[in-house]
Amino acid sequence: MIKQAVSVMRKACSGLLSWLCAMGGVVCLLFSSAVNAEVEWYGNGFGTLGAGVLNSNSINEVNPFQHNGYDDSLQLDVDTRLGYQGILQLDDQVSVTAQAVVQSSDDFEADLEWVYLTYKVNGNLFFNVGRIRRPSYNYSDYLDVGYAYPWIRPPVEVYSRDLAFYDQVDGISFLYERPIGGWISSVQAYYGGSSDNSEVSFGENVDFKTRDDRGVFLGLENDYWNFRLGYQVLPSISVGRIEQGEALITALEGAGFGDIGRDLDVEDIRTEFYEFFIGLDINDWFCSAEYVRVLVSKSAAPNDEAAWYLTGGRRLGPLTLHYTYAERERENERRFSGPIREQASMLPPAFAGPLIALADAVDEGSSLSDTKQKSHTVGLRYDFDKAYALKLEYQIISDQKNDLTNNLVSVAVDFIF
Repeated sequence: MIKQAVSVMRKACSGLLSWLCAMGGVVCLLFSSAVNAEVEWYGNGFGTLGAGVLNSNSINEVNPFQHNGYDDSLQLDVDTRLGYQGILQLDDQVSVTAQAVVQSSDDFEADLEWVYLTYKVNGNLFFNVGRIRRPSYNYSDYLDVGYAYPWIRPPVEVYSRDLAFYDQVDGISFLYERPIGGWISSVQAYYGGSSDNSEVSFGENVDFKTRDDRGVFLGLENDYWNFRLGYQVLPSISVGRIEQGEALITALEGAGFGDIGRDLDVEDIRTEFYEFFIGLDINDWFCSAEYVRVLVSKSAAPNDEAAWYLTGGRRLGPLTLHYTYAERERENERRFSGPIREQASMLPPAFAGPLIALADAVDEGSSLSDTKQKSHTVGLRYDFDKAYALKLEYQIISDQKNDLTNNLVSVAVDFIF
């Protein structure tokens, strides 16, 4: 296992080194274009070496998306990552920020998570332009920095891996912060779009594209409390067809039900996203809850999804004990097979069979991503050094839709440098 861990981190370092070499060229260009300005460079790195194993792979086998990326063999290529963030301060008002992360789950390829230019209007107002991360969740800004939170990974019921493919957006954003009494209030908004190729279902990679994405998020916090409320809309999402979907739509077109095929297609769909977070941290006790709801128009994708978690714990010197309960439920309430079954009912039984089989396939396809899951997680964090934390977790995962239960044991070392 030690040899495997060394190999994993060696690959991660190799991928990150390639990115740093490329960034070095960019930095040199920026320096050469600003020789008369006082230019400063700040940088810091972070990483996680994680391992885990499920007692059974049954839940993954019946769902298009894995719950947490692990299966019933010991793996070091799920939570392991290595990243670096650099800030090039061009003057008092303008800076360039870039962050790259090498994910073991992404074949150790360096992914440019964000690179954007910041213009500081004053001490309260900031504008960004470039590739940014959507501020969808409370932990979005440091989602890859495991050292920043108590878990090995944020609850995947809310921070779902199958939605991670559109974390980044190319566009503009602004952040306005203002003190109000003993509180700090904030308004954050963005506008842009994204396109990429990503794994979305049963291991298949497809192209996707979004346009005119926008969102606004409000925050309020003091020394103990933290509140957050957000809304974003992606009015035009197009996702390439997976093999199963392509075959079904072709069959519908051949049977004269092309309109149903168009309804099932994941082309030009609209998604609305709501988020609420509340947190309390006082006298070494902490607790928080986060709730998200996703509404999707048309297509075979589930049209209603809700997820939430409640977590709490206590810090005892270098030790942190915590417990988390999380739920996720999504359902496609639309049933597209009605016209097919209606036509089948008007035919003699001997001729209705193929249409009924087609209707069953439509129902199966539209409910394939339906989910009803919950999990209980008990964890321990030990900060054995000011820049290192050892984490142990035991998680019970329940798939209520299929009446299955899996247990996950995982361990990780998070570090910053």
